Amino acid sequence: MKVTTLIAEKGLAYAINIIESAPSNATQWNEGYEFKCGQSAATISPADKEKYFVDMAELECAIWSLRRIEALGGIVAARDMLEQDKRSLDMAFTPENYIDVNRLAKCIQDWEETCITKGCLVEVDFVSESGTIYSGKHFKGQGEVDKFEGGRVFGCLHDGTPFMCFPCDVLITGHKVDKHLVEFEKLNRLG
Repeated sequence: MKVTTLIAEKGLAYAINIIESAPSNATQWNEGYEFKCGQSAATISPADKEKYFVDMAELECAIWSLRRIEALGGIVAARDMLEQDKRSLDMAFTPENYIDVNRLAKCIQDWEETCITKGCLVEVDFVSESGTIYSGKHFKGQGEVDKFEGGRVFGCLHDGTPFMCFPCDVLITGHKVDKHLVEFEKLNRLG
């Protein structure tokens, strides 16, 4: 199971509880796999490992990423900071600056994979890229996310117009199933 999926489905507090309660030598977390009597972990199929097990190091990194975005004042502030850091990197390249920019980009990517999920209510305001079916069309309004895949957000505005855009073009306003609305609002605040 991807760590971002676990956090999106169960919540950040649940993921933090896993890290805090797991033994210090644990490398994976079992999320729902039922062992048969006498079965060893070595006999679990790769498909079941991918479906039910979460890597603890990846989970810690994802939690750190989400906390980092929150500490920076939300996703909008983090994206602005990333753009500033990229411009600074163009002017004065140092290995430390490069590492900082990549870490922030990874934090933003983890946030997007965790928080932009099917059913998210979003506001969009963008002009479609050239070379697409809606080349140059301005999309503005509220809608719902159908999926987030390949670095693109697919969804439908409330008037029925389908859209495809980058994660930076959406602002999460809530979730259709309000199970984590408080976390989304806290992580997505404008600063």
